[in-house]
Amino acid sequence: MKNVLHRIIIAFTLLTISQLSFAASNNVHTIPQLAGGLDLYDNQICQQSLQQDCAQQQNDFFAYSKCRLAAMEKYPSCTQNLAINKQVMGFSLIKNKNYGKVDVVYADVVGADHSSQYFMITNTGELIEPTVTVDTSEITKQYPNALFLPIIVDGFPTTGCLPDGQTLLIFQQQVNEGCLACKKLGVASVGYAFSKTGDYLGAELLTFTAYVTAQPD
Repeated sequence: MKNVLHRIIIAFTLLTISQLSFAASNNVHTIPQLAGGLDLYDNQICQQSLQQDCAQQQNDFFAYSKCRLAAMEKYPSCTQNLAINKQVMGFSLIKNKNYGKVDVVYADVVGADHSSQYFMITNTGELIEPTVTVDTSEITKQYPNALFLPIIVDGFPTTGCLPDGQTLLIFQQQVNEGCLACKKLGVASVGYAFSKTGDYLGAELLTFTAYVTAQPD
């Protein structure tokens, strides 16, 4: 037996993407310190300072976390990091990619379900987690317990075009049967829309690719 991909197109296609109605999200954090976008230079200086101050605590999770927060309070270069950590515990930038008015970052985080995650940061001061609620009714008809996870399958997003200079970032997100450790059902393409000035507009499910088991050759 071997796994193959079977594509199920769910109500939306990229050919009609201008007709989509993007749903708002409650996983958006407004952080004034991020207005103007992510300051990569300050972030690098901050990370170096945290490493220097807290190296001896790295093997003790709680001591290391406490040390990092104390150090962020001390260094002006850590202003953005401190503000983000108040919303997302343990946020520590690993890598980033710029999409005009939006930065997509991959960062370490502290959480029960995962230890790293992608985020979108706008130049208007919004931090968006890829865990938004989208209309999954067409998927749940077949998979009632389908659970969208903030696990990105293919790394940084691809882009799509929207009217009026808007930007669409398309992530491939894992969908499981009810829980993180449960059966993988497939991959959802989720589009996150931004205005030409960088404001977050919402998200929409574009397609769903279900994993199916093929018969032996």
